[in-house]
Amino acid sequence: LDLNMPVLDGLAALGKLKSDSKYQSIPVFILTTSTSKEQMAACKKLGCIEYYVKPVKLEDLKQIIEDILDKVA
Repeated sequence: LDLNMPVLDGLAALGKLKSDSKYQSIPVFILTTSTSKEQMAACKKLGCIEYYVKPVKLEDLKQIIEDILDKVA
C-alpha cells in the first residue's frame, strides 16, 4: 500500500481496511517514498505488517519483495 495515493491516501485506506472485520486479517505492507517517522508509527499503530521506503536500486526492491513473501508464506 502506498501512502501517496490520489483520492484516498494510504493511511486512510489502511484505517478503513483494519476497521472492517471482513478485511482485518489481510496482511498490509506499506511501500512508499515517505521517510516520516510519524507516518511509520501511524501505520504500525493501524496494523501494517511492515513499512518499507521505496528503494532506488533494483536489488533493494528484490530484497523487499523476498522479505514480504517470507512474511506471508
